[in-house]
Amino acid sequence: MEKSVSIVDYELKVYFDYLESLTALEERITDLEGKIANQTYGLSSPRIKSTDEAKYQTSPKVHLSDLPLELMDRIEKMQLTLGILKHDRRIKQDYCANMARKLCKLDDDEKEIIALHYHDRYTMRSIAQILCMSKTAVFNKINDVLLKIEKMDTSIDKS
Repeated sequence: MEKSVSIVDYELKVYFDYLESLTALEERITDLEGKIANQTYGLSSPRIKSTDEAKYQTSPKVHLSDLPLELMDRIEKMQLTLGILKHDRRIKQDYCANMARKLCKLDDDEKEIIALHYHDRYTMRSIAQILCMSKTAVFNKINDVLLKIEKMDTSIDKS
C-alpha cells in the first residue's frame, strides 16, 4: 500500500515537472525549426541597386551536392536533434494527458490540495495553515487522494 502511494506521488511530481518543461521544449523546437528553415547555406544574393537591375537579376542556384560537408553535417545534426525533441514532446504530452484525465475525476477539494502540494510546492504545514486543517489531516488527505488516483481505472493509461 505504501509502495503504490509513493509511485503515484512520484508520477504526480513528474507530471507537474513535465508541464513546466513542455513550454521550454516547445520554444526549443520552434527555434530549431526556424534555424533549419532559414538556413541560407552561407550564400546570399547580391544587393539590388535599381528596379531596372532587378529585372535581370537571378538568384544563385544551390544544389545539395555543392554544399560543404561540414554544413551538411550541421544540418543533419539539427534535423536529428529536432526529431529527438519532437519525440520527447510527444511522450511528455501523452503522459500529461493521461494524468490530467485522472486528475479531472477528482473532487474540487482534492484537486486543490494536489495543486497546492505538487504544483505550487507548498509544504504540508503551509497547506494546513491555508486550509485551516492539522498537518496530520493534510497528510491523510493527500494519501487518500494518491490512493484514489492509484485505484482509478488503468484503462485510462491505454486510451
